[in-house]
Amino acid sequence: ARVYPSLDCLEFPEIDASNIFVAGFSLGGNVALHFASLYPENVAGVASISGFTPFRTDTDDKFTGGIKRWWSWHALQPHLGWFEGSETEIPYDYDDVLAELSPTPTLVLARQEDISATFSEVERVVVAAQQENPNTTV
Repeated sequence: ARVYPSLDCLEFPEIDASNIFVAGFSLGGNVALHFASLYPENVAGVASISGFTPFRTDTDDKFTGGIKRWWSWHALQPHLGWFEGSETEIPYDYDDVLAELSPTPTLVLARQEDISATFSEVERVVVAAQQENPNTTV
């Protein structure tokens, strides 16, 4: 998921930055949310499909495998290993990411039966985000 280099295309006059949407499935959905929250001025909207489950409630006893899958199984976010057993102390979570997206239109699609996400937790985060950003949809 190499999204950042794509910002170079914004230098072309024929590219209308107000029409750029980012979207992704699974890890791509995760990256889309993070990218859009870090570069909101370059994104007209974002869609995340099966892209996350909240870190702070994703403990080892969950069917998802907990945050261990991010730092041990796939080595995508190795610093999360510092919080094994202390997930509530993780410095940010997806409620923060979604809050950063306000007022960007945001679509979060999550399956009720997903081995990588706890639907009720995703729904809780999105419903809370809708208080700040009514353009957030689940």
